[in-house]
Amino acid sequence: LLSDEAIEMISMVGKNQMEILKEGKNKFSIYVHIPFCPSICKYCSFKTLVNKNNELIKNYVKFLIKEIKAFSNKKERPHSIYIGGGTPSAIGKENLKLILEVLKESFLEPYEFTVECGRPETIDDEILRTLKDFGVNRISINPQTMNDETLKNIGRNHTSQDIIKAYELTKNYNFIVNMDLIIGLPFESHEMIINSLNKVLELKPQNITIHTLALKRGSELMKEEFFEKNLNITFDEIGKIMLKNFYKPYYMYRQKRILMDGQNIGWTLGGFPSIYNVVMIEEKESILGFGMCASSKF
Repeated sequence: LLSDEAIEMISMVGKNQMEILKEGKNKFSIYVHIPFCPSICKYCSFKTLVNKNNELIKNYVKFLIKEIKAFSNKKERPHSIYIGGGTPSAIGKENLKLILEVLKESFLEPYEFTVECGRPETIDDEILRTLKDFGVNRISINPQTMNDETLKNIGRNHTSQDIIKAYELTKNYNFIVNMDLIIGLPFESHEMIINSLNKVLELKPQNITIHTLALKRGSELMKEEFFEKNLNITFDEIGKIMLKNFYKPYYMYRQKRILMDGQNIGWTLGGFPSIYNVVMIEEKESILGFGMCASSKF
C-alpha cells in the first residue's frame, strides 16, 4: 500500500541510522526537561511556564539537581545527553550552569551532548560559551517557520532575521546545529512553506528536522479547532528538495492527529545524525528522564 517514493524514503532512513543503532547496543542515554519558555506557542501542549518567575526557576533547578544526583552513575559512559524543553536557554546562564555542573559530576562524558536553544532571543555569547565549556557539542535553533507573520500568529516573540543572527553567532563556537520547521502552520501557503525551507537551506545547518503539524490535546490550535484541509504540498516534493541539497534522512516518526497523514523526518548534511533522536524514536536503549514531563524507558 506504499508508494515507491515512500518505500525509498523508509529504506534510506533505515540505512542511515543503522550505524547508530549498532553502536547503541547496551548503552543508555539521558534526557533532562526544562519546562520554561519566553512564550507559549499555539501548537504546544507541554506543561510549559513563561520564564518570568525567577524564584520558580530557581526552585525547579534545585529539585532537578537533587533528582539527577540520586541516579548518579560514573561507571558507564552515556551514549547521549539531551537537555530539552521548553527552552533550556531561557532559564539564563547561571541556572543552566548549575544543571550542567551536576550532570558533569554525576555522569561520565557522553558521546553526544545536546541542548535545545530553540528561541533566538535566548541565545547570546554568554550562553554559548557556557555550553561549550561543559562539553555540549550540539544545539537546536528552531525557527518552525521563516515567515514573520506566521511567527507572530503562533505566539513567538522573534523574527526570521533574529534566527539568522543567532545562527551566525553560533558559528564562533563550532556547534553541530539542528533547525526545526513545521509544515501546516495556520494560514501558510505552499509558497510560504517553500520560502521557509529555502531560507533554512541557505544557512546549511548540519541537521534540519521537518515536522508536520500535529494537533495536540491542550494546545491553543486544538481549542480553536484548527484543521488545515489543503496545503497543496506533498512530502515527496519536500523530500526531493532536501535530497537535491545533499541532506540525507536518518529518522522518522508519526504522531496522533498529524495533518495530511504526514510524518516528521530528521535530515543530516555531511554525516551528523543525532544519536539521541535515533535511539529515542527507535526505542533501542534505556533512557533516564529527569524533570517535569520527562519519561524514563528501560
